[in-house]
This record gives sequence, structure tokens and C-alpha cells, in this order.
Amino acid sequence: MTEGKELKVMVAPEPEKTEFVPHEGLDRSVLPQGTDPMQGVAPIEDMPLFANPNDAKDNPNLAQGMEALQSIMYSDSTPEDRAEQCKKSGNDCLHTYLRVRTRQMIMNACHHYTKGLQEDFDNDKLRVALLSNRAQAYLYMENWRSSLESSQLALRIDAEHFKSMFRAAKACIQLSKLEEAHSYVNMAIDHQPDNVPFKKLAAQIELLLKQKTESEQTLQKYDYYEPLKRIGVTLGLPMLPMQTTLPQSEFIINEKEGTYSFPLMLLYPETEQNDYLHNVEASVTFHELANTIFGPSAPPATWDKDGRYTVDSVDFYFKTNWTLPICKYFNDDVSVEDKSIENLELVPMVEKSTRLVKIPKNKTLHSMVTHDRYMVPYFPIFYVIPNTSYDFIKRFSGVFNKK
Repeated sequence: MTEGKELKVMVAPEPEKTEFVPHEGLDRSVLPQGTDPMQGVAPIEDMPLFANPNDAKDNPNLAQGMEALQSIMYSDSTPEDRAEQCKKSGNDCLHTYLRVRTRQMIMNACHHYTKGLQEDFDNDKLRVALLSNRAQAYLYMENWRSSLESSQLALRIDAEHFKSMFRAAKACIQLSKLEEAHSYVNMAIDHQPDNVPFKKLAAQIELLLKQKTESEQTLQKYDYYEPLKRIGVTLGLPMLPMQTTLPQSEFIINEKEGTYSFPLMLLYPETEQNDYLHNVEASVTFHELANTIFGPSAPPATWDKDGRYTVDSVDFYFKTNWTLPICKYFNDDVSVEDKSIENLELVPMVEKSTRLVKIPKNKTLHSMVTHDRYMVPYFPIFYVIPNTSYDFIKRFSGVFNKK
């Protein structure tokens, strides 16, 4: 401050005080009481910016809004830019799916890849990537035919794209096109001889081809497969080595009277024993079967020292998804993902479970061998466990009842 000068400070005058009037300006008549202020506002999932692309198919207003939004977002972009962005969005959905495993996420991935393919651009490498990635997404969706078609389209553009060969081979397995699958995977191995997943898939296909050959040879020996199919029995390959060494027994079918009989094996997993019956009528109930094995007139089971296996104490079980169809001509709808293939760990995308199912004793053998979840492994096999073996049943069921 300069010497000899005074500093003047201006002080603003205080505002005039006004008297507060309670509820002044309050008007409850604007909205009727009980009215939601957000009423009429669209949910976030119906807003174009946040909506699922698949929902737009059935919502014209949403589709129009999404198109307008995209036209703003990509107003300065080229078709190739938009296709590249679609590939990136599809890949993001695919990677998210691998973490959370929601079907909607993999459907979104397919949508983005397809939208990218609809753009008019000349980059073959980008088009092949979109097609091949879509093929992989279809594999996760278990849409085998669409996966094969996308892979084949990619290979028409780039005949050396080994990822598309690999994905085509996987799809062909599920479609029972084993020779084509073998051809595709061998082409992939030619391009990458040291690729371990390619070699594993080739081993799986060779195993399936061998089983198919054996099945067709068996088909030529016996003539009861078609009649069994008409009855509703789905025959599968043998599951146990001992099945092929047992005395030859066949299904005996009288289509005119609607009756049939067959050999039967019972497994006792707790004691590692088994029984084999040469011929059992399909009309027999499981209670009658228990009486045949453990009733008063049955020969004693020398391995049952404690007498725990009785007509009333035993329960019967069957296992689902445990074998391959003996010939594709008899069950075209059954896919090859079964417990045997899962044990080889060659098709990681397959998550089909094998379960142990308890059978009510009043059911007949016919009702079980024609059950839509039971494929007869060469001839019927059932598990027998005493109902008092609580801990064993829990452990044994846990082996199978996993996803």
C-alpha cells in the first residue's frame, strides 16, 4: 500500500430479508398422486444405444433408431471400416462368451459377423476372418450345419485357411460326415504338421471311422436292427470288452405279435460283480427281474456274504449318453458327443452330460430300452445297487451326474 493513501473497502449491502412462506410454490395437482414420474420412459434395453441387435428384428421402431444411431456413428466410415468394426465387436462378444457362457452373447457375436459380411468391401482377408470367426461362433451354438457352411465359404476365398479347415472338420463330425471331416483335418495338418489340436482331432476322427466300419460289418451279420428301430430301440456300440466275448445271443423279435426278448447284463459296481442273462422278455418288470435274480428260487450269490442284495433292497439304474449309435442309418438324430469322446478330450466345446438315472421297479424292460435317453450298448446293461448303500450311491452318482 502506498504511504499516505487510504484503502477504501466497498461492502455490499445485505439483501432485504423476506418472510419464508411454508409450501410456497408447491402444487400437487401437476401429477396425480401415485403416478410414477418415469412412466412412459422406455427401459434402457429398448434404447437404441443399449439395445440387443437381435431384439430389433421384432421391433421396427427400435430397428429404425439403431439404424439412425449407426448412421451417425459411421457417417464418415467406409464399408471396410464398418466391416472391421463388426469383426471387432463380434470378437469382443466371443471372448465375453468364453467367460460367462451366455447364449445371448454368442448370438450377438454371430450377428456382428453377419452384419460385417453384408458390407460391400474388397478385402478378402477380412471377409475370410469374418466367415471363419462366425463358423467358430456357430460351433459354440451347436449349429453344426451353419458352421460348416461358413467354413466352406471361407475356404472358397482362401483355400489354405487352416482354421476354417479345422472348424469344418469339427462340424462334419457332428453331422456324421466322417470322411469329409477326415479330409478337412488332414488338409489342416498339411499346413501345420505340429499342431496338437489338429492331431487330436484327427485321432478322434480315425477312431470314429473305425467304429463306423465295425458297425457296418456287424450290420451285415445280423438282421434285427431295422425291426428294433421300428419298435423304438436305439442300438449303440458295445461299451465293455466282455460284451464281445460272451456266448452269442440275439434279439428275438416277433413283430406280428409285438413281442421280443434279448440278452441282458446286470452290473454290481459296489462289489465289482455281474450277472448275464441269455434271454429276457421285454414285458418283464424290474421287480420281476429282481425276483429272478434274488428271489427264493434264485441260486445264491456267493459274493453277497452279508445278504444285502434282496428283491426289496436293490435298485436299478441306467446311464445316459454313454455310447455311439451302432450305425448312422438307424439314428440320424443322435450326435457323436458321448462319454467316450469326452474322455478323449478331443472336442472341448461339447458339454453334454452323462447321468445315472434310477428306474422305478414297476417299469418294464421295454419301457427302458425304448426310453429316449437310453441307447442300448449292443445289448441292455443296467446297474444294481442296494438302497442301503447311501454313501456309495452318492459317490457313484457323482461320477456321472456332472456337466
